[in-house]
Formats: sequence, structure tokens, C-alpha cells
Amino acid sequence: MEQHKQRYVEITGNCSWDGQSLMGRYMRLRTPKIPRSDHPEAPVKVHDPLLGINFNMRRKMVSIADTEVAELWVSRGGTLAYSAKSGVLPAFAGKRRSVPQDEIYRRDAQSLASAILKLRETIGFSPSVRGWCYIAEEHFHLTKGEFGSFSDLLVEMRKSGLLPLDICAEDGARQWYNDEEIDPTPEKHAQYVVEVMKHHCATYRPISFWSDKDVYIQLLVEKIDLVQLWKEIAGRFHIPIANARGWSDLHCRATMMRRFRDWEDRGKKCVLLYCGDHDPAGLNISESMMSNLAELKDAQKVNWHPRKLKIHRFGLNADFIEAHGLPKLHNLETSSGGDLSHSSHRDHTKPYVQSYLRKYGKWKVEANALVVRPDAGRKLLLDTIQKYLPLDAPDQFRERLSTYQRDVSDAMRATLCKEFNLTPL
Repeated sequence: MEQHKQRYVEITGNCSWDGQSLMGRYMRLRTPKIPRSDHPEAPVKVHDPLLGINFNMRRKMVSIADTEVAELWVSRGGTLAYSAKSGVLPAFAGKRRSVPQDEIYRRDAQSLASAILKLRETIGFSPSVRGWCYIAEEHFHLTKGEFGSFSDLLVEMRKSGLLPLDICAEDGARQWYNDEEIDPTPEKHAQYVVEVMKHHCATYRPISFWSDKDVYIQLLVEKIDLVQLWKEIAGRFHIPIANARGWSDLHCRATMMRRFRDWEDRGKKCVLLYCGDHDPAGLNISESMMSNLAELKDAQKVNWHPRKLKIHRFGLNADFIEAHGLPKLHNLETSSGGDLSHSSHRDHTKPYVQSYLRKYGKWKVEANALVVRPDAGRKLLLDTIQKYLPLDAPDQFRERLSTYQRDVSDAMRATLCKEFNLTPL
């Protein structure tokens, strides 16, 4: 008796049967146990349990992203194309599932969740949903066309408990406030107060990191993923960092401008570091950003003009993209949905767009793509900071602070003895 084995494949081509699309259908294969090397063209039977349709299938020994590509055709004639997908999306994801189908889905999803958690440990921070799409493209061969499905899958897996909620970066704009906190026992609370006092002594800072520097720096990035990637380095150098997504918010701009104003008044050269998308608007950012800042020069509690401000755009740049193989998007679509490369777009004829098209052509790279090269990304920022500050500047500042921190520890002990009538040791 002939033996068979079964497995699932997914039709991703534009296929149909009796007017009904087969796109996304998972087909159950009944495959004769014939060595592929001996019979590469051996036909197999295919059955779709959801539609109840039988197919013949002839394999072609072609591999794309480790997934076999084959041809399907129906028994009464007519060819159906089967184009392989990446294989990262679990079977039956995003669909209503029967009990057997749910078992298949959870098996595949659990395997994917384990891989995602291992990657999270490697990169050292939680990317945004879009950032995870780029990481999946790099490590799982996810295609650009699957970004939407993968984003939905991450939501589904977090809801079901397969992944922790914080596997994706939290959107600070949706933060809760005024949550009630219950204190522990008196003994534990007293120990907590002691630890807080010790922490405040160790972090006491009566002088500014920038007081003996010639410059004052702030850092603006295009995507939340870069905030996650760089906030530790920026914090080490006492550089304020923000996501330019909130650039349209007047408070975000005004806060940055007030800092620059105060330090410029003290004789510092003010520098705004910027890293964003490699696209026409991203490369034109110095001009547009200066204009946006100047709009607030007369606002109350701002009163500062950015004419002396240096805007240093340090990424993403074409040489870095090519050197590190960052994934490109072969379009110039904007957030409004239009494509700058199309003559119908209202900005298509603007000089900065035409200059970009002549120099680079019809492609762009989103700043999120940097998450697939975290070490190179961190080095990019450090190399940029080094143009303005020595890399041992944080160590030098800690040494300057040590005397002040010893003094505040002594003052804390004296204050506690006085407040609680204690005898100094």
C-alpha cells in the first residue's frame, strides 16, 4: 500500500476557483514518499479542507528564503501559481480557527514567540511594532508585503499571552496617570526610604555636566525605536533625546528651544543632532527644521531665535545604509499616502524632491531599519558625539561630582540626627 505524509502550504499568488479567491488558503498536501532527488517532477495530491477542492501539484526544486516554490493546477485544467511566503507567519494566523487549526496555529506561534524573546535579549531593548517588522525581515525573511500581517500577529500574540505586553515599546502619549499605590509594612517602607536617601546622595548633582563644555547638545530622532536604542548613551552624556513624531506639538519644540536659549545665553554653541529617514524630506530636514523652530521665536517664555543653532543631521545616510545592508523601500510614499516620485504629487516638482530622485532614485530607508544593526547604530551615535565631546567626558563629570556627593551624605546624616534626636556615631 502506498504511504503518504501530510503538511500545510499557503497559496499567496492571485489564484481563484469558481470566482472565489484562494489567496491565503492553507492547502493540505498528501505527498507520496518518493525521494525528491530521484523524482523532482513527481506529482502530488493537494486538498483544501476549507473549500473541499482537490488539486494535482508538480514540485519545482526552487528555493526562495528556504521555502519551496511549486506549481498547482486543477484536475480539469487551468494553472494556479503558488508563490512561497517567508514562512514566519503561523498557519491560520488572523483567522477564525477550528480546534485542529488552532492547535497548528499555537504550535507555530509558540515557536515564533520563543525566537522573538531570544532576539529581545540580544538587541537589549523593546522595539516598536514597526521595528519588530524590520527585525523579522532581517532574521526570519519576512517580506515587506507581510509587515501588516506581522504587526497584527504581534498584537494577537500579546493579547493571548504568547508574548509579554512590553515586548513592544510603550507609547508615552497613552500613559496613565494618578494610579493608586499602596505602601508595604512599616519596616519595609522604612528600608525603602533609606535606599531612596542613599540613591539621592549618590546622584546628587549641584553642577551641570555642560558647565565646563564649549557646546550644549540635544538629540532628536525620527522614530521611537531610535529613542529606545540610544537613550542609554544619550543619558550617559546628559543629552536630552526626543522622538520627532511629536514635532508638530508646540510644547515639544518650545521645551527644546528654552534649553538652547538658556545655554546660548551662557556662551555655549548649541547643537541639535538629528537622525531620521533617508528620504527627500529627511535629507531636507535642516532647512525645514530651522523654519519650524523660527515660527516659535516670539512665543511666550521662549523668545529665542535659532539663527546660531547648528543642526547636524548624522543619519541615515546612503554610505551607512550600503555599508550595513539596511533594508530599502522601493517607493517614496509619504505619511499622507502619496508617492513623491509620481508627477501627480503636489511636491513632486520641488527642488529637494527632484534633487533626491536624480541622486538616489525611487527608494528610501526608514529610521526604524537601524534596529536590525543595533551595534552599528550605537557606534554611529558615539562617533557623532565624539565630534563635540571626548568619550571620557562622563567619567570626568563623575569625578567632579564625587566631592559634592560626599558632602551631601554628611549633611544628610546630620539632618537626620537633628530631626529625630539621634546621637551621631
